[in-house]
Amino acid sequence: MKVLLAPGGLWPEPAGVPLAGLGTGLAPGRVASGLARGWRAARPHDSLTLLPIADGGPGSAQVIAPDQVASREVIQGRGPLGQVREVDLVRLVPRPSRSGSRHPAEASTWFLDAARLLALPSDPDETAQEALEGSTSGLGEVIGAALSRTGPLDTLVVGMSRSAVHDGGLGAMDALGGLRAAKDLLSHRSLGLALADDISLGGMNGAGAALTSITSISPERAQELDRRACTKAMESVRAAEDLDPDGLGVRRSLPVVSALDDAGPSASAHAADSAGTARLSVSTWGTGA
Repeated sequence: MKVLLAPGGLWPEPAGVPLAGLGTGLAPGRVASGLARGWRAARPHDSLTLLPIADGGPGSAQVIAPDQVASREVIQGRGPLGQVREVDLVRLVPRPSRSGSRHPAEASTWFLDAARLLALPSDPDETAQEALEGSTSGLGEVIGAALSRTGPLDTLVVGMSRSAVHDGGLGAMDALGGLRAAKDLLSHRSLGLALADDISLGGMNGAGAALTSITSISPERAQELDRRACTKAMESVRAAEDLDPDGLGVRRSLPVVSALDDAGPSASAHAADSAGTARLSVSTWGTGA
């Protein structure tokens, strides 16, 4: 019998919150290897194909099959508290064209394992410190560094998962030079997100509410952090819309999050204006990452 084993990772989940961080749980490749060992012990004559699946969480770059990697580079960035961490930037082998040929000059797809930068710690006190004092500025720095390596026709996919940092993304925005500079940098770029976690930033079941499950922060302090982060995020959204008040079509805060307009599980996940146009908000699917 031919068997395809295509698992994701296995992570600790205190109170239902996956700790897909560095040094915790099992990455998809290790899960696939473990399943294969057990299967072969029971059915040694079966033909097994292992295809571990990357979900955008920490270590997703390591799951990409070697024959799909054209180049790999390590970029140093700052973690939430300024600690130096390394993230992988992978350029994928171009897909064959309809004629079956591959041209080196064609546009490339890149994957940035940014989730490694902001991975949730397993220690509740360390997670609390990141929530109270951490910044996403390192995220903006590594995205800027990755974009400097890519060409104007290339696509950069940024892997992200839940983080304890609660600055509403302002640190990343500042690291990219501010709102106007970030919009100018991304305006002619193809940039998307691979989200390992669909939790929203705010709301009763949002990332802020979940802080009480993964940190030593009191519910009252978590609520205050959540309120401030959501306020900052929505101020950025409104400021981005004001930069182009006469723009045509759907107005978005930044091209980096434009994929969220269609990526959610249902239309109800989005806020809409009076014309029924989907708008980015703190309760939008995936904004917790």
